[in-house]
Amino acid sequence: MNDHAWQFYLRGEAAWEAMYSACAAAQTSIDFEQFIFTYDQIGRRFYKLFIDKARSGVKVRLILDAGGSYSFYNTAYAEELTRQGVELKFFSPISPWRIHNFSSFFFRDH
Repeated sequence: MNDHAWQFYLRGEAAWEAMYSACAAAQTSIDFEQFIFTYDQIGRRFYKLFIDKARSGVKVRLILDAGGSYSFYNTAYAEELTRQGVELKFFSPISPWRIHNFSSFFFRDH
């Protein structure tokens, strides 16, 4: 991949496919950041790929927003990723003190 190349996508499907292809081609590392990551049709594809890549020796690191990815946060799927060698961090984790501190909801990763 050319370090200076970039592509602007007008359709989400094309962007997801390009990200998937780049991750599938990775030989050394994958650094993946998303505000919203869910275990849906697209998320399952990436989930399986991340596990396969980690098992093959590729360093896989994910940072997901805890609020935007709430349906994935603290799930068995997230735990399984870490068991399989994926480094998973949630940005601004959900905590009880934030329930009444609405300004804390503005500090997200998007």
